[in-house]
Amino acid sequence: MLTMNGDGSPYLRMAHAIYLVGMVGLNELVRIHRGQEMHDSEDALAFGLQVVEHMKTEADRLSAEYSLKFVFRADSRRDHAYRFARLDLKYYSPEAGHYIRGNLIQGEIYYTNSTT
Repeated sequence: MLTMNGDGSPYLRMAHAIYLVGMVGLNELVRIHRGQEMHDSEDALAFGLQVVEHMKTEADRLSAEYSLKFVFRADSRRDHAYRFARLDLKYYSPEAGHYIRGNLIQGEIYYTNSTT
């Protein structure tokens, strides 16, 4: 086992780590379930906010259940938005192509990053 400063404590202390939970594709999810994007109607926006609240509540629940610190962040890395879009096209075409953003022909595809 790796130790810090030779004091016998683990180098990686899982109980002190912070686990980030991010979000990709919220606007696309809202569009699938409500037929509109979040900026198009109050109903779509309210549904999107319900999803965000659910994600935060779930991160809090996991923190309590496992005595670890899960933190819900409204943003995630752009490469996740690209990677998930590519995987969805690979495994769920042609349906996924209706919701993915960008230029499909040039391969510049993505989902909305964060909660935008």
